[in-house]
Amino acid sequence: MNLWLVLVMLLAAGCTLPGAGATPSAAPSALPTSAPPTPTPLPAPPLPTAAPTEAASPAPTLAPKNPSVITLQNAASLTQTALVEAASPYRLAWSADSARLGVLTLSGLELLDGKTLQTLANVQIQDPYFLLSFSPQANLMAVTADMLTIELRDVYSGEVLKTIERATPAYFTEFSPDGTRLAVGSTDQFAVEMWSVDTAVLEKTLSGFTTAAPVYAATFSADGKFLIWYARASVQVMHIASGQLGPALSHEDFVSGLALAPDDRLLAAGVAAQIGEDYTPIIQLWDSNAGQAVGRLVSSQGVPVSLSFSPDGSLLAAGAAREVVLWDVQNQREVTRLRGFNDALNAVVFSPDGKTLATSASDGTVRLWQVLE
Repeated sequence: MNLWLVLVMLLAAGCTLPGAGATPSAAPSALPTSAPPTPTPLPAPPLPTAAPTEAASPAPTLAPKNPSVITLQNAASLTQTALVEAASPYRLAWSADSARLGVLTLSGLELLDGKTLQTLANVQIQDPYFLLSFSPQANLMAVTADMLTIELRDVYSGEVLKTIERATPAYFTEFSPDGTRLAVGSTDQFAVEMWSVDTAVLEKTLSGFTTAAPVYAATFSADGKFLIWYARASVQVMHIASGQLGPALSHEDFVSGLALAPDDRLLAAGVAAQIGEDYTPIIQLWDSNAGQAVGRLVSSQGVPVSLSFSPDGSLLAAGAAREVVLWDVQNQREVTRLRGFNDALNAVVFSPDGKTLATSASDGTVRLWQVLE
């Protein structure tokens, strides 16, 4: 996950920081400062087509029908099997069955076929609305015009299915992996509210994470059982059902990317650290239950901005600069590198079935990487 870009997007949305004193005001400059406007329908997404509605992008390369699961033994054989252009992509999200890939862009959302990158839906978000988050599992997007009223809209029809009303502006939102919950960050305290997507009812509020930093965020683990809090150089893992916080994990510099392994214990953080006389980009590995550092992987291309574990936890993909490095987690050694990007990587994500690695970069491309049979 690219944490730095996520925080930049939060600030760009005009979110006031917790503890700032004055009443938070999350509306961007283009939004009205009085009462929120009467919601108007978003442009309806187009029906599925064979190419993005924005056109001018090359037809994606068709992927093989039966790619192999990516493993330590075959990862060196990864090859690019599909590519499509997108308008400033910055985040990727897979559906649980690996059939759909959501691409969040600065102008909206593209929902793509997980094998061919054919466009299934292309939603352009227009003022005064902006996109907060997206669930490929539930085919829902969270949209707002003022951070007080959050609309849950169907990706294909644009229809408002549920509305969440808040007394104070939201700071960020994040769908759970199964699409049943929406986590909403608070602007007046370090707290995350868990809302039911089906009923738009607040189920519980999680708190306890503390930091001196003026910005914070939280994201779900892959199985949805844990919430990973982060703020600048601090990371802490919380068990959602019990609300129990694990040990604080502190770093020497800002965390740019992080991922929790499928065992919900091993945590990887992309940071910089002092090694000898040099300040070196690394991936810090933690036992998040014990709060102990268990390894360091030196990143020669810079601090990784996006990290993703394979579903079996044996591989760690790290996107830094214009390369993706795959690491053998147990032996802490490099396995292979993926190149060919014309600008910096901003997202790398394994598919839930383990057969595909998706990447997006600032060169405006979304690519799929697979091991061909």
